[in-house]
Amino acid sequence: RMAARANQASVRQSLVALFTLPGIPCVTYGSEAGLTGSRQNMFDNGFFDPDRQEARWLKELIAFRKKHPALARGKCRVERTSLACGVLAYTVSAGPDAYTMFFNTSPDRMIVDFPGGSGHLKLLSSEGVTSTQDAILLPPESYLVLKRASAAVRRPRGPLLKPLKGSL
Repeated sequence: RMAARANQASVRQSLVALFTLPGIPCVTYGSEAGLTGSRQNMFDNGFFDPDRQEARWLKELIAFRKKHPALARGKCRVERTSLACGVLAYTVSAGPDAYTMFFNTSPDRMIVDFPGGSGHLKLLSSEGVTSTQDAILLPPESYLVLKRASAAVRRPRGPLLKPLKGSL
C-alpha cells in the first residue's frame, strides 16, 4: 500500500500520475480507505468510510479521467526528467487534446521553464503551485495538470474555405 510507505502528498502525487497516464489505472486495495497496515480489513466499520478524504480524492480522480478521455488512450511523451528526485513532466495527447503534467518529487521547491504556458488551462494542482507566462514554481512533492487551450476556441483570420474556380 502506498500509504504505508509514503506521506499523503506523495500518495496524492502518485495517484495523479496513475490517473493521467494512458492505460488502465490499477489502485491497490485499501488506498481509498487510507489503510497503512498489512492485511487490514477495509470492510471493518472502524476503517472504511466512503466520506474519508482518500475515498473522496479517488472519486474526484475517476471523474476527472472520465471527463478527459484522451488521458486513457492518448500518446505519452516525456518532456523532462531528473536523474534523482526532481521534476518529471510528460504530455499525453490524442487528437486535438493535449495535457501536460508536472511533478516535483523532491523535498525542495523547483522552477520549471515552460515557454508558452499562458496557452494552457490549469485543471488540477496541489496547493502552492504558481505559474507565470514562462515558468512554473512547484513546491516539494507537488503536481500540476494543464490542458492546451483548444484551437477551436480561436477564431481564424480570413475565410475558412475558398471557392473553387468554375464552381457555382
